[in-house]
Amino acid sequence: MKKLIVILAVIAMVGAFTATAIADVSLYGSARFGTYSVDSDKEFISNAFDDRDTEWRMWNLSRFGATFKGDKVDGKFEMDARINQSVDNTDGGTGVGTMRLRLLYGSWDFGSGKLMIGQNYPLYNFAISSVAYTTGGLQQWGGVASATPRLSQIRLTFGDLKLAFLTPNTKGTVANDQGTYDSDMDAIFPKIELEYDLKLDNMAFQFVGGYQSVDAVNAADDNKNVTSYVAAASGKFNFGPAYLNAALSYRVNGSNYGVWTAVDEAAQFEVVIFRMQQHLALLVHWAIKLTICLPLRPAPDI
Repeated sequence: MKKLIVILAVIAMVGAFTATAIADVSLYGSARFGTYSVDSDKEFISNAFDDRDTEWRMWNLSRFGATFKGDKVDGKFEMDARINQSVDNTDGGTGVGTMRLRLLYGSWDFGSGKLMIGQNYPLYNFAISSVAYTTGGLQQWGGVASATPRLSQIRLTFGDLKLAFLTPNTKGTVANDQGTYDSDMDAIFPKIELEYDLKLDNMAFQFVGGYQSVDAVNAADDNKNVTSYVAAASGKFNFGPAYLNAALSYRVNGSNYGVWTAVDEAAQFEVVIFRMQQHLALLVHWAIKLTICLPLRPAPDI
């Protein structure tokens, strides 16, 4: 009898815990549809002739996920369906596409701050442009974004200050007139990023800096150190019916750091000197918000 009471008590405790956990889980999803008329110049697409197509299909940014909210522990996961560009673009389906993990992380509130571990957006990531055809908007043309949008990291948050240790970028190469240093990329320390947020009445500012150091190795096992820096500031201004977003960024060897950019910002070694690639970029996005209200039933007589 005592064993039965203990078993029932354990079942009741587990059931109560499960119910509490389920109550704190929120599911969400976003089904996004692309309706674009695309007119591409042959120079832009490196083709022998111009091309025009109608994009009429589920868009890459469609996603689903869930968030968990606990007393001291939070978590989130998010996935999306990626189309096969060579096959699925022609029929509007994703039958040959793949599922992709976007976000998966957990955070712990330890009192004076928060510790987050998992895959999340890097701190060097300001969503300035909402132009949606290229999935990152105008970010690669002067914006503040990572070539790999979400990175594995360990992040500490203390109020408005964030410190993150991320996976270093070892995909880049370094070239000179004697060959290419692409046999290996050695990284001893993680990439480091620091961010400070400032929010006022109708405006918000973000300031971020990042540092990475890797060694590029050639076929003769000769090493060249490549140090990369990034610094950026963004501002978002809300004027009621209109808003303005702006970001100013400075990058040294941005491609080696992992910056998402339309131009090559990789370091180059010459015979005697080391030439760094330095880029200063400004991206401004503004828009007017238009709200249309349609009455669902006639207004009552007064």
